[in-house]
Amino acid sequence: MKQYRMIALCAVIVALLLGGVVVAQGLDPAVFFGVQIAVPTQQATATPGLEVNVAAADGDAILVSADSTPVARVDKDGNVTAVNGTFSGTMSTTGASTLSSTLGVTGMSTLTGGATGVLGTENVMFPSVISASVEYSTTGAIFTIADGEIWLVHDVFIDISTSFDTGETDDTTISIGDGNDTDGLLALTHAECADDATEGTGWAAGWQGQTAASRGEYLIGDAGGGDVFIYAPSGAAETIDFAVGGTSPDAGAGTVYIRYTRIQ
Repeated sequence: MKQYRMIALCAVIVALLLGGVVVAQGLDPAVFFGVQIAVPTQQATATPGLEVNVAAADGDAILVSADSTPVARVDKDGNVTAVNGTFSGTMSTTGASTLSSTLGVTGMSTLTGGATGVLGTENVMFPSVISASVEYSTTGAIFTIADGEIWLVHDVFIDISTSFDTGETDDTTISIGDGNDTDGLLALTHAECADDATEGTGWAAGWQGQTAASRGEYLIGDAGGGDVFIYAPSGAAETIDFAVGGTSPDAGAGTVYIRYTRIQ
């Protein structure tokens, strides 16, 4: 087995020397020269045909460059880094893969193992869920639709963790909407502002925004088509606002969630 490794090593050394000769003669190595290593058929499965071992604390084991520009590298730990790499054909990954930049896929993708998203991360052409923490003193914008964006808002929910209250007056209200309709997305009465209130028997306590009784006009009437409301600001951004009404609100906290699809 050692003789096969020695032969492979010698082949690499000779190839590198020949490459230097080719460059010295002013010839194009890409046309004239290439390196091929043939692994004997009796080579053991676990034994590599070519092994590059980097014993130093850092450094690349393999560096691939195109016209002096790095294209891909393999570091001493086996991590593969592609710089503006383009892959064609089928790419199979058996372990975990981490992508730190944009991935462009032009063909159809099939996910057999499912996908895990992150709350608060906006997608384009796919549904997104964003959230904002609120309390009895919160007033004003909690979400912003940038100028030129188009959002299809499907649902607005609030998970009340601490009951909103106004002391002895029992007139608390919660409104979520915008500058045109302050409670166009969610409109809660005092009874619905409690952390133990439900919208139906067996429904999750503290959650509001699932029925017509708590939804605003945008999501139940003609304005919203019954199940979606479209935001398409032009010339300036649009905000989605939160407000607690009643006589001197003094308690309450929760989280507002919006499920929407951004198409532009």
